[in-house]
Amino acid sequence: MKLLFDASSIFNSLVARRPAPMIDQYTLDFTRYELLNVIWKHYTLLHTFNRETFDALLQSSVQILTEMTQLSINGIENKAMETAVTNGISLHDSAYISLAKENQCTLVTEDKKMRKISLELGLPVVSIKDV
Repeated sequence: MKLLFDASSIFNSLVARRPAPMIDQYTLDFTRYELLNVIWKHYTLLHTFNRETFDALLQSSVQILTEMTQLSINGIENKAMETAVTNGISLHDSAYISLAKENQCTLVTEDKKMRKISLELGLPVVSIKDV
């Protein structure tokens, strides 16, 4: 099964120390920024992690992203924007949904709104707990 992971699922998987489901799977080219920003936020603003955990998550993130195929919305910008406008979601979220559909992947996300819209659009969607 082809899986496309969003940043929320990658983050949760790395925190749980379960990178294996993501190897040889898919994500988006801008997920790197989203993922690193979440790690920064948890360390700097929320103080969820100590420095050791921060460093470990940073290294794990960099490593797992090299193990994944990173997709771009090049060529489907209009579809992605239309999905965003029609469903009242951000272009970021729409890009995940649009690329999962375009590449016949199951979307892996922890975002409830993305899950709901994906299902409404007939896109298979699961949580990281399900893979």
